[in-house]
Amino acid sequence: LVAAALTLRVLWAPIGVRLGDGGFDPAAAFLLVGFVTIWLCLVLGGGALHALGSASWTRVLGAAVEAMPEPTGLETPERS
Repeated sequence: LVAAALTLRVLWAPIGVRLGDGGFDPAAAFLLVGFVTIWLCLVLGGGALHALGSASWTRVLGAAVEAMPEPTGLETPERS
């Protein structure tokens, strides 16, 4: 998260300067499109990383549940 924020801050610096001058030339438009593209890639990469982590933990915890012994029925009190 910190690396993505720093990357976006560095990439935004020249765009902010060009837009702050009041002129919106083709170079500023290309920089803005590039910035949005990189931002979307970072968002998608973070989402993919989150999905990979969730799937990994699901497999780990699923294997732990399967390794648990089956209940024998002796642990539950009998109803009268």
